[in-house]
Amino acid sequence: RSAYIDGWLAWHQRKTGDLVEIPVDARLQAILDPMLAKRKAAEQKQEGGVAAMTLVIGERGQPYTENGFRAMFFRLVKQLEAEGKVILKLETGDEMLA
Repeated sequence: RSAYIDGWLAWHQRKTGDLVEIPVDARLQAILDPMLAKRKAAEQKQEGGVAAMTLVIGERGQPYTENGFRAMFFRLVKQLEAEGKVILKLETGDEMLA
């Protein structure tokens, strides 16, 4: 099952089972939508088969594991925070915590 649906990335957290949904940036959506259309066309040609689509690969050309992607992502976030390029905020009710 695809984690990308109608402009959203969605998945269930492994520990809690909670659904996590985040909107996809329009620039990424412009890349993913044509890829998804090609995948659907390929699936229709296969009898009962499903063509997999990998969104992110590592330096060796292999898909990231869940843990590998998480580690890479948060290293990038820390780097961008240190460079002042992003500021992470947690939303709790009506408050924003910086």
